[in-house]
Amino acid sequence: MLRNIANDMKLEDWLFGRILPLEANLQGDDYYWGTMLAACEMISSGTTCFLDMYLDMEQCAQAVLDSKMRANISKNTLTSDKKTDRGTIFDGKAYEQFVKKYRGAGNGRITTSMEIHSLYLYEPELIKQSVDLAVETNSIIHIHVLETQDEKKNIEAKYKMRALEAMDRMGMFNVPVVAAHMVHVDDVDIQFMKDKSIYPVHNPTSNLKLASGVSPVDRMLKEGICVCLGTDGAASNNNVNMIEEMHIASLIHKGVNRDSKLVSARETFQMATLNGANALNSKIGKLEEGSPADIVLLDETGIHNAPGFGDPVEQIVYSMQGSDVKTVIIDGETVMKNREIIGLDTEKIIAEVKSIRKRLES
Repeated sequence: MLRNIANDMKLEDWLFGRILPLEANLQGDDYYWGTMLAACEMISSGTTCFLDMYLDMEQCAQAVLDSKMRANISKNTLTSDKKTDRGTIFDGKAYEQFVKKYRGAGNGRITTSMEIHSLYLYEPELIKQSVDLAVETNSIIHIHVLETQDEKKNIEAKYKMRALEAMDRMGMFNVPVVAAHMVHVDDVDIQFMKDKSIYPVHNPTSNLKLASGVSPVDRMLKEGICVCLGTDGAASNNNVNMIEEMHIASLIHKGVNRDSKLVSARETFQMATLNGANALNSKIGKLEEGSPADIVLLDETGIHNAPGFGDPVEQIVYSMQGSDVKTVIIDGETVMKNREIIGLDTEKIIAEVKSIRKRLES
């Protein structure tokens, strides 16, 4: 919905100056149609499963059910109290109800996690309440961490310690933590992560576009940390095409460090598949007996793939495009065949999102 609405801006200006004010005007089924559009784009570029946090996750869950995708949906326990002047409140009951309703829904295609947006957005006491509930409900925590240099400075000033130390003090690592971005980490942070249940998510395109920096993924991989790959949202990427994301992720570290061996195609492919599955405690991400039948078929006959010889993983990461995805199977059901998404009216979905966008900009 917010693709190309705020470009050429650094994160803080982009988020607080443009995105949050626009999101305040979202209403009704806006979230459903936005998620449906994202689902169409993901399916058409070969993504079968995603992890997401946003505002109305009930609508997101319904879109996952309707699109036949697989997803881990992050629900926030911290919300703005619009009825009184109490500001942000903790609503553990709503979270528990969400988990009860959606964990395992869609024949197991939907799993759930707890959104704690960031350390900077909420007060420590509220975050600690959320962490305690995550432990109680055996929930993965999904959080943004160390995306910008300013965030790093502000967190250290607020908590009087490093971000990862603050998370540890609150008990976050008593459950798996999926930490988006992790750009401004140093060797001390990397050593700290080695024996913690943390899964950094590399979002190179978003981090480049918002001038946030480049995460030291090569150093994390060297230390055996399970780094995953993500696109971030369409408002900051500006697409959700994992094949393109793999391409950028593998190249950027070679160039920045002037070392062609860093973050190989196979490492990048694993970040986008098996590592992400491990972060979500899922059996997907591999083709073997007993694993869910999530399969993507690609067409290598395009000019940009010729002559087509060589390592197939390297060809996917370095040569292929999202448009090379021909067929997508999720949980044994074909959801796209010969580039046609089955059972979804893509023209209607696009029209609905265009209408929402016009309203937001009016």
